[in-house]
Amino acid sequence: MITVQKEVEVAVRLKNELADCEKVFDILAACGIEVLASNSYFTGKWMLALLITDNAYRAQRALDAAGFDCRSDSVISVDAPVRSTAAQVGLVLRGAGIRIVYSYLSMASGSEEVNRSRVILKTSDDDRAVAVLRANFLGPTMENAGQEPGWGMPATQAASR
Repeated sequence: MITVQKEVEVAVRLKNELADCEKVFDILAACGIEVLASNSYFTGKWMLALLITDNAYRAQRALDAAGFDCRSDSVISVDAPVRSTAAQVGLVLRGAGIRIVYSYLSMASGSEEVNRSRVILKTSDDDRAVAVLRANFLGPTMENAGQEPGWGMPATQAASR
């Protein structure tokens, strides 16, 4: 099953030191907050850690209390049972004229979730992107009732295959 939904991403600005990144994960674990996906990159003397958690509000509160510089923003999460999800999502959004600002991928590691991937995306229009992705990947809606959704093409094109 594929899920497409908006999530809250917590962005944490850190000194360019591995120990700070470890502290972030230690704090979240101590609070019982699960990190579902993460990405980090360096911006010179700073590192930015992007986190999707099972409770963004609690995560940001805990990190703020520990003195970390945090912000939150909406992103899109696409959870699917196949590894080619990211490429397919990119094709669909490109075809709809929606720009991907950034993205990252998390692969599930639990025994029940082998080969599941979670694609996190920030787009130029998250609300429209969610609607487009749901129309293409989640089956019949009022707009495409009776048509089979396709990977990487509008549902109407998939139905004509």
